[in-house]
Order: sequence, then structure tokens, then C-alpha cells
Amino acid sequence: MTKGRGPGRQVVAALWLPIAAAAGQAPTPHLPLVVLPDTVVVCRFPADGPIPAWALGPQPFLTISRTRTELSITAPQALVAGREGCERGYRPVKVQGPLPLDLVGIVAALAEPLARNGISLFAISTYETDYVLVKDADLPRARRAWQAAGHTVLEQVETPARAPGR
Repeated sequence: MTKGRGPGRQVVAALWLPIAAAAGQAPTPHLPLVVLPDTVVVCRFPADGPIPAWALGPQPFLTISRTRTELSITAPQALVAGREGCERGYRPVKVQGPLPLDLVGIVAALAEPLARNGISLFAISTYETDYVLVKDADLPRARRAWQAAGHTVLEQVETPARAPGR
């Protein structure tokens, strides 16, 4: 993990390019994005519920968030076959990081081109970077919208996650 100033921070800082010439308009970052290979689900559980066993093992993409009102788990779709209360068919898109926690406008720079094109998103932030989930069916349009906004969109070549026992 890169801390403070250093080569990793310089690369991220170089991504901030002003795209508007108007005075007083904040610069918009041009971001390197990586489409991850797994299709994922977003599942909702009761706030006081236990974390399911299938969510405890290592996976290429898995997030667990608990608030006073819910427990949300985002995981590879192959792990959650047939479970009710899950929204299926999302593809995670990663902002290549690490990113300093004090950078401003990262999610906005990804959300704005999608909103202009009528594409919804589900955002997840980690300590090192941000992810945006878009429906698999919307991914080609999202890719075009991001590229038109100056972002670079690459596919990650990796074997997708598999359900236990496969």
C-alpha cells in the first residue's frame, strides 16, 4: 500500500486533467478503469443477522457492510445461487489504485457519464480504491459513456470465482 507521497501517488495525481476551460470549474479526473471478470450479486440481510458461511472465505470480489438497518453482502454470483433477496447480474468496475483517501470527485466522475446515458450504478469504496457496479446488460453502454468522458476501460483477464465444490 502506498502511503504519503511517492510513485503511486504521482501516477494518480497525473490522472487529474482539467477537461473544462471555464474558470472556476473543478478539474475532472480521467481514470483508468478495469472491468473485473466475475458477475456479482448484491444481497440484503437483516441488520442483526449472521454473516453467511459462504461469505467468509476469500473471493476475488466480496464486500460486507453492516449498518443499523441492514447487512449487505456483494459477492460472486456463483456463490449465491437461488437465494432470495439478492440483486443479480452486476459487473464490478475497479478504479485502478491505490487512491489517496482525500481525492475528490472520483465517484462523481464515473457516475456523471452513466447518469447522462440513463445507466444506474452501485458504488463501493475500499481503503485503496473505488468500484462501480453496473448491470451486465448495461456494461457495453457504460464502457462507451466512460470512454467518451476520457476514461480508459480495460478488461481484467482472470479466471472468475467458482462456487465451493466446483
